[in-house]
Amino acid sequence: MENAEQKRNISEFDRRLELSSKEHDRWMREWRQAMKESSRKFDEELAKSRKEFKEGLEESSRRFEEINAKTNAAITRISTEFLGVTGHIVEGLASSAVDEVFKAAGLPLFHFGKNIKPKQPEVNNQMEVDVMLGNDRFTVPVEVKANFTKKKVKRFLHKMEMFRPLFPEYCDRDVLAAICAINYENGADQFAHDEGLLVLRVNSENVFTLDPFDEEKLRRF
Repeated sequence: MENAEQKRNISEFDRRLELSSKEHDRWMREWRQAMKESSRKFDEELAKSRKEFKEGLEESSRRFEEINAKTNAAITRISTEFLGVTGHIVEGLASSAVDEVFKAAGLPLFHFGKNIKPKQPEVNNQMEVDVMLGNDRFTVPVEVKANFTKKKVKRFLHKMEMFRPLFPEYCDRDVLAAICAINYENGADQFAHDEGLLVLRVNSENVFTLDPFDEEKLRRF
């Protein structure tokens, strides 16, 4: 009786174990299938993301090239306009109109030339004078910029230290110096006055004016 009961219990245990094993196998199959499906979806999403990233990168690159091209075109245009403005000032200074400006200020100067370089071939590229003005008492090299800063004024002063050895033919009289611009930044004009330079201005209508000056305070180079 007891043996029969034990056999039934063992048989029931084996049955349940078999069912549990089958259930476990089924669960493992489902889990593997779920993992496989999840991996497939992940790969699809990853491939999609990579494609979108690549397309976005290509679009960004295209836009960058487009913006870069527009920027370069704008820089070229501005540079051309800047050079055009500077050239316009040079032409204006080379005209007889500027003679009247100096004459009205009590300093009659005349146009000697523009874009002048030293005559000596070995130093021909060391300095160029935008406009050369003068009379029987003075020679006045003029530096022309659309915009003058203090740094540019200092650079011109340094350049003027080389004037006499490079242009001896203009140095049989006192050598002054002048600057001319449409705009002076952050007190560059006052700095030029303090350094003994003549300061010319030109407006959008190409009208030249000369700042008041004290001849005794003008710097001789």
